[in-house]
Amino acid sequence: MLVVGGAAKKSAPALTREEAVARVRALRAQGLRLKDAAAQAAEETGFSKNDLYAAALEGPDTP
Repeated sequence: MLVVGGAAKKSAPALTREEAVARVRALRAQGLRLKDAAAQAAEETGFSKNDLYAAALEGPDTP
């Protein structure tokens, strides 16, 4: 008998969206392109790369 489990569910992100966007900006300050910074932060935080990219474009004063 072979028992196969389903895919593991993604857990909720450990950071808030604002913290994830701050991570994007920190990576940008280290010299990464916005595209790469958003991708890395998405990988680290579980947020959507596209969401983080768009949020980072909105500016630092945007909640």
